[in-house]
Amino acid sequence: CTKRSTGQRVDIAFCSAAGRKPSSKRGSCRLSACPDNTPVWKPRSWKPCNATCGEGVQTRNVPCRLRGTNVHKSRCTAPRPPTKRPCTMKPCPLVIHGQWSRFTSWSKCSRTCGGGMQFRKRHCNNPAPKNGGQPCQGANLLGRICNDRTCAEGSLDFRAEQCAQFNGHPFNSGTYQWTPHPTGVNKCRLFCQQNNDTSRPFILRPTVVDGTRCHPTQNNRCMFGRCQVAGCDNVIGSPAKFDRCGVCRGGGSSCMDIKNQYSVQHIVSGQYPITVIKKDARLVNISKSARAVNSSFVIADGSGRPLILSPVDNNRSVNLYVPIGQMYITYKRVPGQREVITIAGHVSQTLRIMLNVSEGGQTNPNIRYEYTVDRRRYRTPAQSDEYTWTLVAVGCSATCGSGFESVGAQCQRKKDGLAVRSSFCDRIGSAPKSGNTARRCNVGVACPVVHTYTWSPRSWQPCSATCGQGVQVRQVRCVRLPQRHRVSARFCDTATKPAITQPCQPNPCPARPQWRPGPWGECSATCGSGQQSREIICGNQGTPAQACPAGRPVSTRSCQLAQCSSNELETNEADTPKPCFDKLAPTICYLVTKFRLCQADYRYRSACCKSCQRAAARQ
Repeated sequence: CTKRSTGQRVDIAFCSAAGRKPSSKRGSCRLSACPDNTPVWKPRSWKPCNATCGEGVQTRNVPCRLRGTNVHKSRCTAPRPPTKRPCTMKPCPLVIHGQWSRFTSWSKCSRTCGGGMQFRKRHCNNPAPKNGGQPCQGANLLGRICNDRTCAEGSLDFRAEQCAQFNGHPFNSGTYQWTPHPTGVNKCRLFCQQNNDTSRPFILRPTVVDGTRCHPTQNNRCMFGRCQVAGCDNVIGSPAKFDRCGVCRGGGSSCMDIKNQYSVQHIVSGQYPITVIKKDARLVNISKSARAVNSSFVIADGSGRPLILSPVDNNRSVNLYVPIGQMYITYKRVPGQREVITIAGHVSQTLRIMLNVSEGGQTNPNIRYEYTVDRRRYRTPAQSDEYTWTLVAVGCSATCGSGFESVGAQCQRKKDGLAVRSSFCDRIGSAPKSGNTARRCNVGVACPVVHTYTWSPRSWQPCSATCGQGVQVRQVRCVRLPQRHRVSARFCDTATKPAITQPCQPNPCPARPQWRPGPWGECSATCGSGQQSREIICGNQGTPAQACPAGRPVSTRSCQLAQCSSNELETNEADTPKPCFDKLAPTICYLVTKFRLCQADYRYRSACCKSCQRAAARQ
């Protein structure tokens, strides 16, 4: 029931006067087909076969779609069509995997002693890989250590030999003695130091020669610029190692540590023996008390020839890294701390450690030394059976030149003259008396060269002037005597430096030509004001104007005649020249005068009138 005016639905009581309620009826109707709401599989086209020959696989995408849109595959209830199928192409060519050829013969050993390298090669051509075959597996180059026997005493270490090749070559305005530097950086680069100065390493070659040890205490070798592991059995890649006393694959059971202390106070200056370190000893460490001033270490070879003399000046720090034969000796001293000598690797020759005492060295040196040996190669004095007392020099009063030494008794082993404790000679009897015997020592031993520095002037350069007054200069360098090597100027006394300049007067200069003005010409006007001009030449005819001094005389001047009458004034005004000025830019008029266009074309002369006049006056 609805209201007629608005169509609003109301209570059915309002429609009772309208008569009986119409009956409700339902009829059929037909519209367009409803959309399908069921997702279905929509297969795509097959992709090309994944193989170019032989058996392969084809794939395709089969999405689940609903009214043209991809939906999750779980909404499609029908079985999914296949997404893969096998495919067959043309037959494939035969796949050939690479195989190695035989190794070549070993190359010649790079060294005759001290450990060189040998190499041999093989090629992946037996057969070579084809048609996608795999390359050969493994290394194509093999190396091995050869001639590893120790070189003769006095021979340089292989790395030291490579540094020594640059001795005497000019470097940074000087020449130096080069030794290896103990840098911890890439061990297969050739780091060297100047005159055993460890403060500044230099790379003299990008790589060391193949076969060089990476470190003195290791058997690893440098090959092609890289450190390769090498066992103590001299096989590249072998894990075999030396134990601490140098036994290959040893467990340290045969190692024997030797430790001792030297505390003898010496009032008389001279050299005093401390101990003898035999060949093949390892882990050598020797130290001296910081309070033992005016004394220093001396390391000598088996015959007593000094190899290293440590500085006596205890007030400065010293850090030396010195190659001696096949070993490297490090000497370090810091004021207030113990002096320390260490030897990296094994001792390649017999060393005698001595103490050099200068005047006033009465303090207990408190020297401690220790090293490790293989007990199977080392015999203690107790194992020997022949000892004797020997009178030996106790110490020389001078380390070089000539001095005096006293003589004392020493117990020695007859076999090799090794000094042992006096208790081994007790069964022989008491030590012989030396009396007051004294003899000359170190006669003919050259003292170290004391370097002096002086100024070295070069020749004077030519005079700066060809005539008249000039200046000469020269170079004055600071040099070290006696080699006369150039060094920094700070080593020479600036107060005695020769002069680097001096006046010079080679020849008197010839007389300079002068300006020669000609007579004044007639006035340009017949009455009133006008202009006069004259010719100005430099010296004789043909002399260029640049040869004369500055201040060229004027070539024009004004002239004043009697006052003109009215008729003459009109005539003069008509004859008066027009004003002269540059109509073009200054840069253009400069080019006009430079290329002498004023005389070539009237238009240029008119456009650059003032510049052309000045150019004519300069000629």
